[in-house]
Amino acid sequence: MSCPERLDIHKSYIVSAILVTLLAACTTGPKDDKQGQGTATHTPAADFAVLPTPYRTEASVSALVRFVDIDEGGTVYADTNAATGFPTASLLVESSDSHLPLGLEADGLLVAIDTNQHDATPYQVKFEWTPWHGNGNYVLNLQLLDWDNSSIPSSQVITVNVTGIPENAPTVKSKFIELYRERFGLNLVAPIFARFNASTYSPDKESRWVSTAYIGNHLYEIDILDNGTITTPSYVINSDESVGFCRPSGTIRMLAVVVDYGNTGLDPMDVEAALLAGLEEAQQQWANTSLQIGLSEPVLQVELTTFVYGPPPLTGRYVTPDEIRSAGGLDPADFDLLVEIDLDKNNTITGQYEGMGVSLGDGCRLLGIRRTNIAFNVRDQKSLENAMPGSIFHHELIHSMGWMHWWPNQSGDSLSWVNSRKGWEPSLLFGWRDVDGDGVIEILDPTPYGLIQ
Repeated sequence: MSCPERLDIHKSYIVSAILVTLLAACTTGPKDDKQGQGTATHTPAADFAVLPTPYRTEASVSALVRFVDIDEGGTVYADTNAATGFPTASLLVESSDSHLPLGLEADGLLVAIDTNQHDATPYQVKFEWTPWHGNGNYVLNLQLLDWDNSSIPSSQVITVNVTGIPENAPTVKSKFIELYRERFGLNLVAPIFARFNASTYSPDKESRWVSTAYIGNHLYEIDILDNGTITTPSYVINSDESVGFCRPSGTIRMLAVVVDYGNTGLDPMDVEAALLAGLEEAQQQWANTSLQIGLSEPVLQVELTTFVYGPPPLTGRYVTPDEIRSAGGLDPADFDLLVEIDLDKNNTITGQYEGMGVSLGDGCRLLGIRRTNIAFNVRDQKSLENAMPGSIFHHELIHSMGWMHWWPNQSGDSLSWVNSRKGWEPSLLFGWRDVDGDGVIEILDPTPYGLIQ
């Protein structure tokens, strides 16, 4: 590949209705082992184009699952959980499939799950669940959950009446309203919340109710664990105040720097191609989600610039912004996130974090990047093609916007749990929903979550 003398040559392509602009940017002369003698690729945010991908697959009804101890229109007698103070109830259910997980939705939220393997068929299990809005009617949906098919193979839906909850017992919503006021001084009328159900598949083993609020330049989180523990962390977003996160909306300018340790046999230019393919897929997913929530343009976009740095200046640490600036003429201060991709069969740096990918926070500072925010190590062709794009544009990117492993996927329902294998998108907890009824999704709302100022 020949290199231009200045950073002013553009090539434009249309890929699946997403505009991709390639900016060649490297020094003249043949490629050697000096830092910065590679290329830079600039990919602006996507045009808004939506593929006809269904957002939700409706559950099918069959005889594989059933409620054992209650019928349509029946009464569920609830009590109070001593640890959380929330209402609690139990139901006996049965499944004729001993391998697929079993989930229970109550009015659209996944409130209980069983992922254990069972020897007998059929088998029965008792679900303990929270009638989360107090006494009254609930639509209960008992479902088989199949990750591989991204659908609900079997379900039974009934409507029941919950009774017996004391009048002074808090609902999940009222408890979060109280905690936002007590812990953060925020008066929220309509807080967002969902249920995290720990399972054999989840990295975190503590089930809880989770609420988040992106307000101003802060992210607030409240977790009510089933053992009664309450945690209330808060973080800055899009701020220079301290180590914080990016706001999950608008355009994020990402600089991806490729560092070649010279021991994988991979071509750094292949990293560029894989990044473009991964970005295209991610942009399309955000566009699809945005259409589903009624937006005329994507709620989130990434503007990507890649730069082939060359061999590492020093082993044992990531490349610094000053080294990037000196090597390639790119100023990291012009970007929101710095991503380093190491071609290293030994996984020298990122391996210290016990994996191939890591999100280190501290992104979207008003004064620009001061260190690496996301890193991924490529060991071979398989990790380049299969693992790297999803890690960077899904897992680690959403970590950089505040996501934690216990935040439920999408809307927090059963199918959202099923779809999590394809990539997490915590759209409810990111505020990509209108929950206060004013016609504006919360992340774009000047008075989000019904905030009373």
